Amino acid sequence: MQNENKTARENTQDGQSEHLRIGQSFSALMEKELADYTREHGDTEENRRYATDVAYSRIEKEFGRSRSLARLYIRCYRTFSTRPDDFGKLTLREMMLRLRPTPPGAL
Repeated sequence: MQNENKTARENTQDGQSEHLRIGQSFSALMEKELADYTREHGDTEENRRYATDVAYSRIEKEFGRSRSLARLYIRCYRTFSTRPDDFGKLTLREMMLRLRPTPPGAL
């Protein structure tokens, strides 16, 4: 936990908010889970759904974040991380207000 706080402070100093850092971590975990599972079992829609479910379950268990909050962090990271100078200092609430609605079944 202390290392996570140190990393969060460093990322904040680099222009990346803690929320974007969390989103980056969740996004990387999701991508790795999808890549590993689909490499081993085939890249089908059913396998992608299963791997996504496993990744969200892992986030819930290991990080204590709900699926909806994990999705929000990932969406914020994917939307705002490309321009950290413009969006890196936004609060999570400010990011939420700037997001477009998510189509059902996305993420």
